[in-house]
Amino acid sequence: MVGDQTFGALDVQSTQEAAFTEEDISTLGTLADQISVAIENARLFAQTQTALQAAQEAQARYLRQEWSNCCRRCRSPPRVPGERRAARG
Repeated sequence: MVGDQTFGALDVQSTQEAAFTEEDISTLGTLADQISVAIENARLFAQTQTALQAAQEAQARYLRQEWSNCCRRCRSPPRVPGERRAARG
């Protein structure tokens, strides 16, 4: 259990009655808690990797777009404020 979310159950059984001491039960409880944290960490890591990939793809699209815009501006003659361009043709 992580926070208030339960991921599953750890089922430990024995053919002997009262086979587990209080220390065994405590240790198994700690183990179950650590397994829950590991599962949640793996889920969060996968979620983070997905978000990172989406962010990297968005950045690559942005950079391509901005370089394209920059190249288009560089190919156009510079404009002087207030100056009219001569009509072509």
